[in-house]
Amino acid sequence: MGFEIRAARPEDARFLAWAVVESGRSHLPRGFWDLLVAESDAARIDFVTRLVLAEPASWWHWTIFHIAELDGAPAATRPAARGHGLAQALVAHVQDEGRRRGLRQAELTLMIGNTAAQRVYERAGFAITAEKRDAAFEAALGCPGLAKMSCQL
Repeated sequence: MGFEIRAARPEDARFLAWAVVESGRSHLPRGFWDLLVAESDAARIDFVTRLVLAEPASWWHWTIFHIAELDGAPAATRPAARGHGLAQALVAHVQDEGRRRGLRQAELTLMIGNTAAQRVYERAGFAITAEKRDAAFEAALGCPGLAKMSCQL
């Protein structure tokens, strides 16, 4: 099985929306998008697809994403794609892109307790630099809060 990493395209919008909804759940049964769009997964994905394609560009616009493909199909967080080094390769690719753009630091946020993702980022040189814990956040999602991770590029 071979993989490649490429820039996202508008026709990837539905896949990107699915990946955004799933990553918003992190290691939990529900996440931010489940609270925001309380209907079905299909309704959530439709909503996020519109964000992915909307102008002006938001945090979720297709132009800020890269796609990891496994055997020619977008893979991201799909269970069948695990164990092929895609996550580590995708993080390295984005770090290289940041360096090419002249950036000196990368930052990301993840839910506290998502140890699998945290390990991927730590292997890429990230370290937790801050945490924000909140009882209401934990009551809503079952997670104590968010961790900020940073690394020098």
